[in-house]
Amino acid sequence: MLRFKQMSKLDLPSLERELSELAQRHPTLPDDDLFVIWFLLARVSEEEQASANALTGASGEKGLDAVLIDDTARAVFIVQAKLSGKPGAKSEKRSDVVAFADLARALYSPEHHFQNFTETLEPTALAKVKLARERLLEREYRLQCFYATGNKVSASLAREAEEIVRQVRLPKQKPVFEVYDFGRIGWLLNNYLAGAAPPIPLLELTVERNTLQQPDPDSGIETWICSMRGDEVGRMLEVAGERIFARNIRGFLGETKVNTKIKETLEKEPGRFWYFNNGITIVCDSAVEELGQGAHVLTVTQPQIINGQQTTRVLADVKVQKARKAQVPVRVISIPHERDGGQKAYDDLVAQIVEATNWQNGINTSDLRSNDRRQIEIERDLARLDYFYARKREAKREVRKRVPRRTTVISKEDLMRAGASCLEPNLLLNKGIQKLFEDCYKQVFDRPTRVLLSQYWLFRSCSRIAWGVSVRKYGKFIACYLVWDEISSVLRSNPRHDHFVAIARGSESERVPLEQAIDIAFKALEAFFAARRGSGAKRTEANAFFKRREVFEDFEEWLDTLRGSAHARRFDRASTRLREAICE
Repeated sequence: MLRFKQMSKLDLPSLERELSELAQRHPTLPDDDLFVIWFLLARVSEEEQASANALTGASGEKGLDAVLIDDTARAVFIVQAKLSGKPGAKSEKRSDVVAFADLARALYSPEHHFQNFTETLEPTALAKVKLARERLLEREYRLQCFYATGNKVSASLAREAEEIVRQVRLPKQKPVFEVYDFGRIGWLLNNYLAGAAPPIPLLELTVERNTLQQPDPDSGIETWICSMRGDEVGRMLEVAGERIFARNIRGFLGETKVNTKIKETLEKEPGRFWYFNNGITIVCDSAVEELGQGAHVLTVTQPQIINGQQTTRVLADVKVQKARKAQVPVRVISIPHERDGGQKAYDDLVAQIVEATNWQNGINTSDLRSNDRRQIEIERDLARLDYFYARKREAKREVRKRVPRRTTVISKEDLMRAGASCLEPNLLLNKGIQKLFEDCYKQVFDRPTRVLLSQYWLFRSCSRIAWGVSVRKYGKFIACYLVWDEISSVLRSNPRHDHFVAIARGSESERVPLEQAIDIAFKALEAFFAARRGSGAKRTEANAFFKRREVFEDFEEWLDTLRGSAHARRFDRASTRLREAICE
């Protein structure tokens, strides 16, 4: 059995922060249950509510904390998880680990033995276990057991528990028992924070025999260069799902020029695919090369395709007969997490490989931010508020496949445009969106997600009201800044941000105070433009007028000369009404 290496130490502050956020959404649950939910999210399921529903409550002496039944995957997951004291300070008791392994064996035992074993379970836990037993015995679901603890678990004890579970005699699916001690939980947390959770623990790559292995004794990095049949490359997506691309900086780009060429080669000259295609690059935590039954296999743990997503997807979509005729260059890079610099060094190296290898379809500066941990946090925050956050660039058709109807899709570029407009007027017109990702990334995105969401809806409202009017189109960044400057002082809590968003998304009558403030700001800008644009040969058009770096200072100076004017009074009154509406 291929085992995981000991990973970096458990980042307890980061884990506590994740559990604290869960506590805000599940205020009645104790800390142990919150840890169980987090573990399920990190290892098994992306659905928070399904993970919470899997909790058993008090389960008696068996220590059964959760039973999650996935009918789509035809799998049953049972969990015992606990996190207390200093991580790694104590060793786990043998009796606790073995008792949990015995529960897995009891699920398949004769009825009388099953009843004897489960008689001490509390009603909620017992009901879930009976349902799991029905799925396992009558529907032949597979069983996966997880023992997760902040303590240490010796390798010999883990092997003993695994052996207990392996003794179950079944005609088809063999149950799996995995121990996660403080080191492996640290590994799991790192992947969760990097957006690569739930992880793909293991994948077997069927490769051609002419594999070249290149070890680097100084860094511990090992590289395999080999060839795979096109249908085997496409099968990786079928087996692992889209999580195989979690560390890739983009999604599927659809019918690009490059992807069209890949299809043409497969259709017309599949035998030359090796020469015309750059292939794929896979990073992993470890790799073992072995001869299987008539096949050459490279077994990789925690694999991620960081270059070649477009190739992989095209190969998965074309007919198997066509893909089978193509040979694909494959590079597998095994990077140990325990290398100098720890997790940050690992993440930085992966990011550098991604940037260096993804050049066939052009890379934007914003693409390089796609897997930033702040972007992943925003994605999770917005998902809880029923938004889809497109942090990776991909074809709109691909997004529509995954997003329920009427779900608002927000891209990181949308948030940058809005955030930059509220940060400084005309910043976007002067720099452009990609330059902003280079120069102003932290200034914009280091704000709470609800602040970014309020700015998004303000900017979207300004854009809607500016539609079709040249002066408003180029002046909307100043209008957005003006309104945000007036209301930001009252947006000091999540409920007020939520109420502002409700106003911006509301009916025509509910939007009145916001739209009046924006409209009056636009009318002031139109008057300013008319007064300062010049005439005759010196006349300036709106696009050039509002791109001037000094335009906002000129506008403020112009307003000062009109202090007490109708423009100023109307904007003050509209801003007051909007603040009052937010505070209601």
